[in-house]
Amino acid sequence: MEEYNFQSIVDVGSGKGALTHLLKKRNNQVIGFDISPTAVEQAKARFPDIQFSSIDVNDSDKFELFLKDFLKSHVGGGSLIFTAECLSYLSNWKDFIQVASRNIDYLMVSLYIPKDPIGFVKTAKELELEICKYYEIIESVYLAKSGFIVIFGKSHAI
Repeated sequence: MEEYNFQSIVDVGSGKGALTHLLKKRNNQVIGFDISPTAVEQAKARFPDIQFSSIDVNDSDKFELFLKDFLKSHVGGGSLIFTAECLSYLSNWKDFIQVASRNIDYLMVSLYIPKDPIGFVKTAKELELEICKYYEIIESVYLAKSGFIVIFGKSHAI
């Protein structure tokens, strides 16, 4: 990731901003999305230089409008959508990836997938195959023993 300089970064499932603030640099714009208004308010108080919004990304149309609005004023240098430990909670996680690919240059997903997952993403292979539909995978790390996967890709649409 060090070789990339993303002008715009969208953190989906940002919570209180614990990881979001690490994505912020002097020359970029970062927005954190989370379903919890309480977490968003706490993140805004802790990191006033970062924009946070409460949104349910299960509403694909609303999410896409938010993305377009954010990116409209933050063009140049490429864009990244980052999500850590969030996709398993999205019933429409496949739609989420497709919407992201139409609007965002790069995707980074970090996810724990246990042997008997209760979330919506059931296997690392399923996740990788879905991402491959819309993104060229640049890096993929899967730790089979622990069930942890990180995927970084570039949109086919860009």
